[in-house]
Amino acid sequence: MNNAVAMASPDATKANLENIDKNVEQVTKVWNAFMGSTLTAREAGIAKAFQEARARYLDGVVKPAMAAMRTNNLETLRAILVEKDAATYADVCKNIVDLTDLQLTVGKEEYNAAQDRYTTVRSVSLTAMMLGLALAALFGWTIVRGITRSLSMAMHTTDAVAAGDLTTKIVLEGKDETTRARPMCWPRPPRAWRSRAARWCRKWSTP
Repeated sequence: MNNAVAMASPDATKANLENIDKNVEQVTKVWNAFMGSTLTAREAGIAKAFQEARARYLDGVVKPAMAAMRTNNLETLRAILVEKDAATYADVCKNIVDLTDLQLTVGKEEYNAAQDRYTTVRSVSLTAMMLGLALAALFGWTIVRGITRSLSMAMHTTDAVAAGDLTTKIVLEGKDETTRARPMCWPRPPRAWRSRAARWCRKWSTP
């Protein structure tokens, strides 16, 4: 609007009025979008103060100045700019600065909160991963232990039979593949066979 005071030609005045209308419209559009977003209580308070200060500035400075420009009343325009513009705009500027600072503070707080959540999720994930590995190792050790135990018992039985002890009992424990396969590999001989084998062993072992 200061340009309108310096250049009082009709074309310059028209151009300034169009620019002012355009700027007011753009600011209003941006402001409405901001007010439609989610605001904290403090943001809403500063936004309300800014909206009131902006309304006072538009009604007390911008609109009267535009009316003076349309009628080419330069004296009234100068009086408005000198007496009202600086004081009224100071409130608008203060609220803009406060709102900007608050936005930066809120953004920093949200960033820090996101970092904390990331750290927590990462720690929980690593803990769960380590626990899963430990359980997998324990489960694998249990399986290997069961298999080796069954094989050890089978080898013991085989050695006893090979040594001539046909009375050795085959103890079946567990439900793994080795245990289920053991009866097919070493079937228990009939009682009569075991008795004959025992007498034969005693006969030939007696000097």
